[in-house]
Amino acid sequence: MDLELDEGGELAVLGPNGSGKTTLLRIVLGVLRPDQGLVRVFERDPREARGLVGYVSQSPLSARGRVHEVIELHAKLFGIGGAEARRRARELLEALELEHLMDRRVEELSFGQRRVVQVVRELVHGPRLLVGDELTMGMDPRTRRKVLELLDRWRRESGSSIIIATHSLYDVEALGARAAILVAGRKVAELDPSDVARLGREFARVVAVLDRDVGPLTRGRVRALRSAAFALVRRSEVPEAVSEIEKLCIELGCRVLSVSIEAPRIDELLAMMYEGSASLP
Repeated sequence: MDLELDEGGELAVLGPNGSGKTTLLRIVLGVLRPDQGLVRVFERDPREARGLVGYVSQSPLSARGRVHEVIELHAKLFGIGGAEARRRARELLEALELEHLMDRRVEELSFGQRRVVQVVRELVHGPRLLVGDELTMGMDPRTRRKVLELLDRWRRESGSSIIIATHSLYDVEALGARAAILVAGRKVAELDPSDVARLGREFARVVAVLDRDVGPLTRGRVRALRSAAFALVRRSEVPEAVSEIEKLCIELGCRVLSVSIEAPRIDELLAMMYEGSASLP
């Protein structure tokens, strides 16, 4: 595949599980070597550019100690003193309205809060490239929005670049990123931000919370798993999808507690594309 990211740009790598997203990021980081071809990060071998890169992995932060201590220790690896690291971390957390986390112990934080600390820790040393693997995974909607806003502002002000691997079209659209779609290790499409926005507008994921476990099962467009039912449809078909879920609940003897309309996941859109009911630009 051929992929290029200009300095100061944003690239999202999307695709179903096992498509090669994390492998591609690990090659960019210099952790893995490509079987063939050439990879350059700031015109260098990726292993020589590691000091210029910040990485938020899928794995939750496992460090122990207070948040500011964990951030200071990491910043020290990049030649940044404790006082300066604390100042930068506090500014970033204040922007997220989460400055109260500074003195909390990492092991006491929720998964989503640990993800925030991972992001802040990597921004503190001022990387020229931030690489994130499912970067907003586990964050509540408000924190997720604020983190994406912070990252986009940080990129514009610093001139740094961002590469993320994600399933979320919301993250891609919020960052205004170009998107590369991978399937089985191959790039099958490349979308500009307007294409991503169009897909998000055209399709919706209907999610219903049920009063008891009913799945897993599939009835037409509706899939149920445990105590939730899902349907991925065109936005014009949302009322019909809600009706289908309600009919299924009547059949199964359960009740719908709530219904929400969410942005579609790219893996679901790819599945629809294969079935012929959706198309990528």
